[in-house]
Amino acid sequence: MALMALSCEANRSKSFDDLFNHTTRTLYKNTIQHFKKLQALDGSFGNVYTTALITQALLSSGQEHSQDWKLNALIKYLMKELNSSSVDFLTTYLALPILNGKSLMDISYVNCSANPRKHGDDPVSEINDYLGPKMRVQYSLYIGDEKDVVHTISLRVPENYTASEIMELAEVEDTKYKFEWKMTSGKMYVYEIANVTNDPEAGKFWLLYVGAANSSEALTHLTNGPDEVIMGDGEQLVFWYKTAMI
Repeated sequence: MALMALSCEANRSKSFDDLFNHTTRTLYKNTIQHFKKLQALDGSFGNVYTTALITQALLSSGQEHSQDWKLNALIKYLMKELNSSSVDFLTTYLALPILNGKSLMDISYVNCSANPRKHGDDPVSEINDYLGPKMRVQYSLYIGDEKDVVHTISLRVPENYTASEIMELAEVEDTKYKFEWKMTSGKMYVYEIANVTNDPEAGKFWLLYVGAANSSEALTHLTNGPDEVIMGDGEQLVFWYKTAMI
């Protein structure tokens, strides 16, 4: 982390030599060379956490094209760890920037005050940036007891996405999927989609169904809130506006 901090300061300054004294410059360069000598035959620098941190330090110091360490072997090692069944959040957090050729130092290049993108505001960009496994799902709106109007969108999303997350993505992709909801008795209750609002007097409500996409099998009606429903690959999420007894 100290090496990345020095690299960050060096990259923001016009002159590395003027920024640090001789002792600091020597220690900085010697540490880089020491790190390279620690690389094992499998490309790692020890455990996966140490490996990711050292690699980020080397990348931040501009060593990605140096021939005295094996970056390709390192990438293969990290990919193997990321595909392991025992992968944890910290491994993912430290390793993913490396696969994009970046390090934590790159955060210094982001102008947060001018950046309109905030967590949850741009699900499309978040999914495009997501490097983990993804799945294909369909999301359909049926309007009317006889499905007088049908809208369907196909989306590629991260695995274990919830129905509500799919709904949020769909409304960004196409405004006809815009929906309104509120918490009722601790459950997410969707009361309007596509400008069509639940009508208790007529007994018409938006009901949640899940089934296999492109299948003739009957859909399964769920009473869970969409934030509680985990979708699977090849499944279809349906909200059906129809007559119901609730």
